[in-house]
Amino acid sequence: MTKNEQNEQNEQKIIWHYTNFRAFCSILEEGHLWLCNTKGMNDKNEMLAFIYQVEELLKVRHPRFSKQIHEFFKKEISRHQHKSIYGSSFSYLVNDAAQWERYGYSGKGVSLGFNLDLL
Repeated sequence: MTKNEQNEQNEQKIIWHYTNFRAFCSILEEGHLWLCNTKGMNDKNEMLAFIYQVEELLKVRHPRFSKQIHEFFKKEISRHQHKSIYGSSFSYLVNDAAQWERYGYSGKGVSLGFNLDLL
């Protein structure tokens, strides 16, 4: 394995959480991360887009059950649409411009690295 391949592999064991300094201080003081209600996210359709991608992948893998898969996802989305869903945003990129803009206080915040092996 080359040094570059080894570096890439090591980098992929870390995920990055971008945030502002106020939240960073809270993380240090309290010792935990807070999740956000996805209804308050800057892109409210982000979670739905993910769900639709999973549905499409399942349909591609199991074309015989395409209709049943669609009905299942339709029912589940309808059943949960009024519930609060919480999540947090992470990136495999140590310097992700979109994450800096949205969550890292327009580049004036911090990015915290988390070792996936320890999580």
